[in-house]
Amino acid sequence: MDLVRLAESCRSAPLNHSIFAFNFVPTIKLMLKIAREQIEESNPKDLALALCAIAAWNPKDELSRSFLDSAAPHVLRKINDFNERNLATVLWAIATIQQGKNRQIFESAASVILERIGNFGEFSLAQIAFAFAAADVHDAQIFSAIASESVRILGEFKANSLTILILAFARLNIRDVDLLTAVSIQACNQMKYFTLKELKDIIAAFDQFHFKSEHFEKAGREAKWRLASRNAFIICLLTLVIFVNFCEVIKYESKTSEELTSIPTEHSIAPHEYDPPEFERPFKHSAIFTIFDAGYLVPNTYNMHYANALILAYSLNETTKFPDADFEIVVAFTGNLSKSNRESLRNLGVRLVRIPSISLTFGAASASPEFVNQCNSCLSKVHLFGMTQFSTIVYLDPHMFVRANISSLLQYAPSISSRKFGHRSARIAAVPSLMLGPTVFDTSVLVFRPCGRIFRELLTEVIHFGDGNSGQDPIPIAHSADQRLFNKYFTRFIALTAEFNVQHPRLAAPKRLASTVAVQASFWTCPDYECNSAAGADVSFFKEWREVAARLFWFQTGAGNLEKSRARSDVGVLPETRSAVENLVRANMIQARFVIYSVMVGGHKSHGLNVTRVLANRKKYVNRYKDHVAHFVQDKLEARSAVWQKARDADMLLEKGYDWIWLLDASDAFIMNGDLDVRDVVAGIVKNAGQDVDILIARDFNGLNAGSFFIRNSKWTREQFIPSWKKYENGEENLDEQAAIIDMLRRSAVNIHDHLYALDRKRQNLFNSFAHGPSPTFQKGDFILHAASLRWNGMLEYMAEQNLTEF
Repeated sequence: MDLVRLAESCRSAPLNHSIFAFNFVPTIKLMLKIAREQIEESNPKDLALALCAIAAWNPKDELSRSFLDSAAPHVLRKINDFNERNLATVLWAIATIQQGKNRQIFESAASVILERIGNFGEFSLAQIAFAFAAADVHDAQIFSAIASESVRILGEFKANSLTILILAFARLNIRDVDLLTAVSIQACNQMKYFTLKELKDIIAAFDQFHFKSEHFEKAGREAKWRLASRNAFIICLLTLVIFVNFCEVIKYESKTSEELTSIPTEHSIAPHEYDPPEFERPFKHSAIFTIFDAGYLVPNTYNMHYANALILAYSLNETTKFPDADFEIVVAFTGNLSKSNRESLRNLGVRLVRIPSISLTFGAASASPEFVNQCNSCLSKVHLFGMTQFSTIVYLDPHMFVRANISSLLQYAPSISSRKFGHRSARIAAVPSLMLGPTVFDTSVLVFRPCGRIFRELLTEVIHFGDGNSGQDPIPIAHSADQRLFNKYFTRFIALTAEFNVQHPRLAAPKRLASTVAVQASFWTCPDYECNSAAGADVSFFKEWREVAARLFWFQTGAGNLEKSRARSDVGVLPETRSAVENLVRANMIQARFVIYSVMVGGHKSHGLNVTRVLANRKKYVNRYKDHVAHFVQDKLEARSAVWQKARDADMLLEKGYDWIWLLDASDAFIMNGDLDVRDVVAGIVKNAGQDVDILIARDFNGLNAGSFFIRNSKWTREQFIPSWKKYENGEENLDEQAAIIDMLRRSAVNIHDHLYALDRKRQNLFNSFAHGPSPTFQKGDFILHAASLRWNGMLEYMAEQNLTEF
């Protein structure tokens, strides 16, 4: 539709009726006639845009109403095809053009809105409320749903949306106390972003509801003060112009309009969503910040970015917590952070704030792909320069390991502020780069004073980030993007002493290491030169870092005992070596919880002393790894046989929330090596499997062997594998549980080939070593001894002959 070209601008502010109030009325009327002929062919998006444009142009014009009369049947027919944004726009347009007419469209839309209520954004919710109110459709269910969803995402509402939303409720006199309370708090947080008219309207709406709020008393005072001081402000502004030559601000004012308007609006200085907000906990004078990317996740791997931020926040709490401190810890994040992850960070007493992500897709297109991949979201720390509610900020990369009180860096604040009217280089303090020389600073630890001018100039620098010859920059393009940007902008800096940011600790002098306050520590991965070292700075710092992570685990879980405490831990218990940590990261198993399953029924009970010995063996192992391994003993037989009791109980154990079930025979298998963590054993196999592994089983000389195998808690396991497996219990073939799995593979049932990983017989000793048969058989140091078919007596005889003792 031709009108759609004009309508695109309506998207940004569809409630602004002046958008199409220009002098080409004959042209628009002609386009309306053409558009009417094309309604039948139009898709939902075009139809929504056209209605929006017409409503914004002249909703009272006869031609506009005629167009809506033609469009209404098509809107009604396509009501389910509109996406959330277009549906809100259509309803607003219809309410604007025809007011109370076309109620049938609103009634049909109501069911769609209720079904999708969680998908609407803040402005769309406000639009819908406005539309129903303008059309005089008093649908209690709709307004209740809008109120509930608005309260849930109220942190995303801007001043304009808040005003539209509350005016809609006031128009129909719908008093929702929860919504009024939440809006009053959010409006108080965004006070300086309301226009005077919006303040006046929203206060009038609250007066209509006779709703009293301490937050809105502040709003009332703000509105009166702004009205009274408007003229005084103009006088002050003129006075400021006289002195502008004494400030560096003039440098920003001289930027070309093209540069300034090229900055995306989401990166302008705007209210950030703090958690908790300022009214709940007032801001301290200074802040220690870190930033992580909540949206940067590699599929099927552990989220190291979030874990780094959590461990850093916990270590900062341990080393910098003082009752009268005038600074606070703030964790900033890009992307979306889940409710549980928010709660974990809030429990550490930190303040959270979501910031827009800045990547090299926002900036020069000429930047090389190599550069873009390395950057990720590191440039997002630019936003911290706009956090002007804090006098001084100490920034730490999330991978920094803090060993001592780093708040002493705040002492550099006077040195920075005393030079604020000089070179901009004096506005930042950092440690010189170890690898690039004393004239280049490392950006992992920074001290600076926030400044709106510097924030905007840095954003402008990002716009031209890939322009020109990279060789002119102080560091090569292959290095981190934020380091390149800041060194280009801050041509000089105040040098911090090295102990605040120890880089490459294996190269540092022992005297420097002894006084280390913070060290760069990427302990989740393990380069060869570090993994192969049994001593040195890297190993020493890793042990300290692992102890901090362990204390965090105990803080989160309370007792830290998997059998007694079901509390959630975000980090989990880390193994003792860096290579093991890397295994768990790559297999996403750091938080995995295992349960050893033992069947002690029927004839098994008759071997009294031996039963006690098996249970003691598994209890000893569980006690060593109690943070992530539990033991379940089944002593009641409900299935046809003991082996089929496994299948029946697997359902129950997965429902309990265990991530992996380790089905280990109780009558002829012992754990022999307690130094091996079952997580590390399984992770080492899974990370190289090349597929999603839901069943991990080993082959013996006869085929698959189910004496020691693993089942993962997954949707496929719960909904497909276990139900199909259990059907074999009473099947005509009379198969045992092992033969049933083999038959499922033979028939390719439930796509089992995509989910089962069978370990080659030559590697079966990783978790199912046989006491007899072709090589390889059990060797000292193997994890499990399995005397398949020998039963109790045969296994004990073998152990006596080989002089073996279980763990």
